[in-house]
Amino acid sequence: TTEALGTALNIKALGDTAVTVTVAEGKVRFYERGASKEESVLVEANYKAVFTPTSGLKKTINNDPGFATWREQNNIVFQREKNTPGDFLVNTYAWRKNAINQTVIEGTIKNNATLAAYTGIVLEVTYRKRNGNMMTINFSVAETAQPGSAIRYRKRLLDILTDKQNITVKVKSASATSKGVY
Repeated sequence: TTEALGTALNIKALGDTAVTVTVAEGKVRFYERGASKEESVLVEANYKAVFTPTSGLKKTINNDPGFATWREQNNIVFQREKNTPGDFLVNTYAWRKNAINQTVIEGTIKNNATLAAYTGIVLEVTYRKRNGNMMTINFSVAETAQPGSAIRYRKRLLDILTDKQNITVKVKSASATSKGVY
């Protein structure tokens, strides 16, 4: 039995032979089914506990920095999130002209992925000038969008003496990682 106490963890069960709980953040109470909480082990970040029917419950330091590699290796969910960030990054935005007639774009990017955090997000801004010509510029968002989280951005265009019409902002690209995401 595991009891999460505000944490991020991995649980690996090998049939009836072994169960390993590795904690990345926070704490987990881990104990054999049917045992009392007094017989439990409190597992903190950077530790793991292993239960086997023959040896019982043992807590040790986690010496495997790659314990969460399952998130990226041979994982079709992560691969889809990595290969199609535009399917998981939802961009909402508004634009206006400020007091000096400069276009200001403000928006929010929500990450709907379950495993991937996105870095190096590049947004593509397309707009129509008054003369009808279409223009495109790109800009990067510095923050990392964690799974289930949203980040805000703001961009001022260098267009003080021009009129913009029909501005659209879409996610052009992003890099996916699960490092630091538990």
